[in-house]
Amino acid sequence: MTISGKTNDDLFEELNSSEDPLSYVNKYYKDLKKSSSAKQLTIGAISGWTAGFVLAKFGRTAGAAIGGTFLLLNLAHYNGYIRVDWKRLNRDLDLAKKEFNKRKDKELPQLTQKAKRFAKDNAVMASGFAGGFLLGLSSA
Repeated sequence: MTISGKTNDDLFEELNSSEDPLSYVNKYYKDLKKSSSAKQLTIGAISGWTAGFVLAKFGRTAGAAIGGTFLLLNLAHYNGYIRVDWKRLNRDLDLAKKEFNKRKDKELPQLTQKAKRFAKDNAVMASGFAGGFLLGLSSA
């Protein structure tokens, strides 16, 4: 049996017959909101730990790759293997920065409001996620 009292076969049928791929996630989330605080805390902690662990592993790998690439490019430029058009690079970076700021000013307030509303409506799950996230970061 699952949270909603349905068998796994019933849930599999619902998932297969559903047109919206997120409908199963939404149904599970609605059932989870009705569950006990302990269950919400556990689900939040497990998902937070997973997210923190993956982020720490990916971040470390990405940092090493980006840093190594930056060093190799500078070494190649210094030895004359490549030539960098600094004016063009700075122009492109300025354009990217302007585009980022436009999108940030439009989308960030909405995203912040959604996150605040979710944390307020799901305080137990959000606190479990936060604790699990920090544990995941530290255990990676």
